[in-house]
Amino acid sequence: MNLFNQKIFAHTFDTFTAQFLVDTTNLSSYDSVWWGVSLTPGGSYVLQKANNQFDYGLPAGDATSFITQPVTNGTPDLQLTTIAETSLGFGTGAGVELIITLDSSGNLSTSTGTCEIGQGGQGYGYPSLGTEIFVNGSEFGGSFSGTFKIVIPQNRHINPSYFPPFTEDIYISAFQDIYPPVLVYLTINQQDFNTIGDPKRTYYWELVGGKTTTYSLSAGYYLSSQVMAAGTLNVIPSLFSKSGLRP
Repeated sequence: MNLFNQKIFAHTFDTFTAQFLVDTTNLSSYDSVWWGVSLTPGGSYVLQKANNQFDYGLPAGDATSFITQPVTNGTPDLQLTTIAETSLGFGTGAGVELIITLDSSGNLSTSTGTCEIGQGGQGYGYPSLGTEIFVNGSEFGGSFSGTFKIVIPQNRHINPSYFPPFTEDIYISAFQDIYPPVLVYLTINQQDFNTIGDPKRTYYWELVGGKTTTYSLSAGYYLSSQVMAAGTLNVIPSLFSKSGLRP
C-alpha cells in the first residue's frame, strides 16, 4: 500500500509523466496496473489507463480442485514450478506457470498436495469447454509415468468483454523483480484532456495493481494488490491557454 491523497497538478493540454513509487512486495513488471479518473470520489471513470497484462486468460490462484488426471507415486514432498502445455484455450505468448507440491507419498489430486497457477499466460479467450493444462509425468520423478492434467472451466477465465481499456501510457518498472520499491510510470497527453471534457477542475484518481486473481461481472477485477495509491488531479489553465495561444 502506498500513500493516499496525493495531489497531481497539470496545465491544460500539457503532456506530462507521473512516477509513483510503490512499496509493495508482490508487484512485478509483468503484473497488471490500472489508473482511473472520476469526477467524484468512487464515481464512474471518465479516463482509464491500463497495461496489457490484464489480458491474463487464467487468473492466478489455487487450481487443485480442477485436477482431472492426478499424480501417483511421484517424488515425495516434491516442490515443482513448471511451464505447462495447454489446449482448447488458444493461448498466446507466455505459457501457464504451475506451482506444484506433492504430498509425503508423492501424490497430487483434488484432495492431497497442491497445484496453483502462478502466471496465467495471455490471450486464452473465453472457451466454452475451458482450458486443459498438461504436465509430462517425467517432471514428477518416482515411478509416475502418466500425464498430469487440470481443466480450468470457463468461469475461471476472464471475459475479454471486461478487460480495462489497454493503453501504452502506463507500465510497471521493477528492476529488482518482486522486491520493493518499484516505479509505476503514467503519461497524460493532450488527447486525454479531450476525453474527460472540460478539464479545468479537480478529478479523483486511483492506482490499482497486482496479479489478476479473479473477477466478477458486478464487482470487476480482484488483484493480489488492490489500490496502491489515490488522490486528486487538479487541472489548471497554463499561461498560454489564458492568453488564447493554445486550446
